[in-house]
Amino acid sequence: MARWTRPYGTAPPRKTIGASMTHTIVAGLGCWLPPTVVTNADLMAPEMDAFVRRRIGIAQRHRISDGAATVHLATEAGARALASAHAEGVDALILATTTPDRLCPAGAPEVASRLGMTGIAAFDINAGCSGFLYACELAKGLIATGTAASVLVIAAESTSTMVNPADSSTAPIFGDGAGAVVLRAARPGQASTLGPTVWGSDGTLADAIAIPAGGSRHRAASPASDGNDLYLHMRGTEVLRNAVRRMKAAATGAAAAVGWDLSDVDVLIAHQANATITTALAAALPFPLARMPSNIETIGNTAAASVPILLAQAAGDGTVKEGQRLVMVAFGTDPARAGGRGRDGQRGAAPGDGGVRQRPVLGGDHRHLAPGCHSLSVKPPRRPQKARQTSARPTDRPRTVRYVHREAMSPMLRIVIDTLTQKAGLPAAPVTPTATLTQAGVDSMAIAVLAMVLEDDHGVVITETDLSGNSTIADLAALIERHQAANA
Repeated sequence: MARWTRPYGTAPPRKTIGASMTHTIVAGLGCWLPPTVVTNADLMAPEMDAFVRRRIGIAQRHRISDGAATVHLATEAGARALASAHAEGVDALILATTTPDRLCPAGAPEVASRLGMTGIAAFDINAGCSGFLYACELAKGLIATGTAASVLVIAAESTSTMVNPADSSTAPIFGDGAGAVVLRAARPGQASTLGPTVWGSDGTLADAIAIPAGGSRHRAASPASDGNDLYLHMRGTEVLRNAVRRMKAAATGAAAAVGWDLSDVDVLIAHQANATITTALAAALPFPLARMPSNIETIGNTAAASVPILLAQAAGDGTVKEGQRLVMVAFGTDPARAGGRGRDGQRGAAPGDGGVRQRPVLGGDHRHLAPGCHSLSVKPPRRPQKARQTSARPTDRPRTVRYVHREAMSPMLRIVIDTLTQKAGLPAAPVTPTATLTQAGVDSMAIAVLAMVLEDDHGVVITETDLSGNSTIADLAALIERHQAANA
């Protein structure tokens, strides 16, 4: 069988569906966070708390209470989006989730009935953390073909139910919540708020983020797993590398599809996976961190709900304003990835739009956003915190660490130090040529970012076994140079 692969970050060929193809605008936004807040101190020891805050960027997350489930979160967010749009109902409802209440039936019809819309078309989709953008693209198709004039898109997740509380690699990361948008057909003369979407998947990474049991392949957990097969398993460093690469391609592809350069984009709404991924993505694009709002510190990773919650909060507190150009990007469990963009409003047309003055990127009455959402602080992600420095006597300082002038460093040594401090987010002070990786604070996430940059930008493949904790930064740079010479 012939194998065909679409290059990452490229849009499929455009097809016009009839002369009366209808455009889509955002009419309303809403989100909902369960009231129970779980802090790091509730889950972990102080040492782990410091690491999670510094490298993952999370201080707390919201959790559903006993008796609540994904459908309840979705209903709350959906009601707020409908109120924002001043709409009593819609023609269709799409629920994006990786944590359905039950394997069967779908949750969307129940959400529709709870919202007083029994009988409308309603269905679930699962595209992991990219689910919201996938669902918006499906909704755009329903509107474009005239199948529906309005669609309520909800992404809702009870991710705390799919992580093992004893697993320190997943339990602190995920939180619960839901976000929603009302999309409707544009009126005559209104340009499209939602533009092209670049999406794709890579089934060769199907096991990178997975719950092994519970489906048709393994209905129950294997006895050897002691029940752990029913919880989320994640290969963190592999996910980090691919998340940055794929979201970079999706963001640049979505902007290019409408003739924008990334410098034209006012705000980039990225999936809130962790702070290190956000920092690395900003450096890889490149794109200013100050224009990438973040709420991961107070909400955690809410999977498919991450993008719409952040969008609703950013609209509610004025971080995202009418007239701005917006790109949304996510990376999911398939791993699916998607990048979509909204058009600007007051500044005139985007290149290639024929001079049409466009609608604002956000419509609706944002005063109806959930109080638990828009009142929370939405701010640019903080760079990982530096450890508090205490005054030490000269005899207490590591004798192996000494200052080396940047001019005396080899090009590769400068690349390694710049990558660790600027792209992996490590504090600059400890990252010196003579410091060991342990002294410099190089952890698995920093290693993953460094390996990605070396492979993508310099064609050098390194493994974790190459990165001994006793090696110095200079030793590491020398090792990379030897790899380069061997492959020359």
